[in-house]
This record gives sequence, structure tokens and C-alpha cells, in this order.
Amino acid sequence: MAKMRLTLLDGSFSIHRLNPQEPIPADLFECPFFTVSRTPEELSIVAPQSAKIQSDRVDPDWRGIKLMGPLHFGLVGILADIATTLAEAGISIFAVSTYDTDYIFIKSLHVNNALRTLGHNGYAIESHSGLKGPD
Repeated sequence: MAKMRLTLLDGSFSIHRLNPQEPIPADLFECPFFTVSRTPEELSIVAPQSAKIQSDRVDPDWRGIKLMGPLHFGLVGILADIATTLAEAGISIFAVSTYDTDYIFIKSLHVNNALRTLGHNGYAIESHSGLKGPD
């Protein structure tokens, strides 16, 4: 039996770092998927690679994987198991959590290996999410 269903998001994503005082770019609100985190040290944005964002630093060529939720807050170890499984295969992740679920981002170069590794470890993989990040 599968541990959990995962869905590979369409398109490529970039991870941006901006000054924490910068406004959230208005164009972001037109994207089908984005996430923003602001701390006293930085403003971080994950958005489709095609999004025009002026950032201090950007790391492109990421693919997103959604853990099919909603996930109850009382569940433990789900993200840790995925991170450990991928770490043992030498694959790093960038994780983002929402109220309902978690997303992991993997460099495009490693996504096929990551999906194969997760599949071999009991995760059910779906190939499309319906979220299209234009490239």
C-alpha cells in the first residue's frame, strides 16, 4: 500500500530572495501557484520560472511536488520521511508548507531520480496537477 499520493506540478519554478522591505510584486498575483515568506532578514518567493521578478538572488530550474492533502496538523513525520528518503539518494529539497499540505521542490536535473526513488519507497506518483506554470 502506498504511503501517500504525490503530484508533480507542471512547469518549472524559481526561488527568489529579495530585501525584506520590498513590496510583493503585483504580477505574482496572476501566477497559478506562488508562495511568499517574509522574515526580518528576507522576502522569499517561489513562483513559475516565467514570472518577471526583480530579485537580489534567484535560483531557477526547480520542479514542484505536491503532497496530496489536506493533511491534518496532528500527522507527524511525513515531510521528514520524504526528506530522508531523498537525502539518502543524494537529492536535496526546498520545502514549503501551507495550511492544507506540503510542497517539495527539487532541482529539475534530479526530478526523475527523485520520482523514481519515492516510487520505490512506496509513494504513489501522479504526473500532472492541473497547475500550469508557463515556461
